[in-house]
Amino acid sequence: MNYQLNKDFLKSVLKERKVTYAKLAEALTYYGQEISESGIKFWFKHEKNKPEIEKVRAMADILEVPFDSLVEIEPGLKNEILGKYADVKFVPIIGEASCGLPITSTFQDTGRKTYYHGEFWHEKLYAVVACGDSMATDIEDGDEIVCDPTADILDGDIVHYEFLGEEAIKIYHENRALNAVELIPYNQSPEFKTKAIRRDDENFGELKMSKVVSINKLRLNNRKARLRAVGRG
Repeated sequence: MNYQLNKDFLKSVLKERKVTYAKLAEALTYYGQEISESGIKFWFKHEKNKPEIEKVRAMADILEVPFDSLVEIEPGLKNEILGKYADVKFVPIIGEASCGLPITSTFQDTGRKTYYHGEFWHEKLYAVVACGDSMATDIEDGDEIVCDPTADILDGDIVHYEFLGEEAIKIYHENRALNAVELIPYNQSPEFKTKAIRRDDENFGELKMSKVVSINKLRLNNRKARLRAVGRG
């Protein structure tokens, strides 16, 4: 298949994310695409040098960039090579949201975006960066969370909520016995609390919620999840 690695774009992403060749090699190997630091350097020694297509797919996930931004492909081969990545779209990141104690977002990187390749993309989708571990292991600190403010929210859905200046990501539960909405952390450690908002609270109308529809994992900084998986976290 005829494709070329977009080396300038890859270099710029690595520089922006402060990812060295050694760290990228470590991440690719962990992802099942074994390679050394010198192997990555080889890609840049000649214009015809390039990684296998599966390594490009893995890098797209690791670096959280669209697959087709990493390669230049003949139009006739695009769908054959890209598969599900062919329809990837960008979503603006509007802030950060707590996966711990509720916070007031101070995120100001207004030009940052993440990707979404689900079938229900629309212009009202937005993303937030997770901060904390109350939703681990589903959501880790630093993951990029795509939210849909127009989607129906059902009992058990993960939501991004805002209430009286604070915001967080938790599990939605309708507690009819208390006539309240409960927002529950996945991590049941005592340090993480459930927030209950009664429907007869005078401020209930200030509650805003969006359904989490996609989670882009920050695999390069996932040491906590690995340690938990082997019983050391």
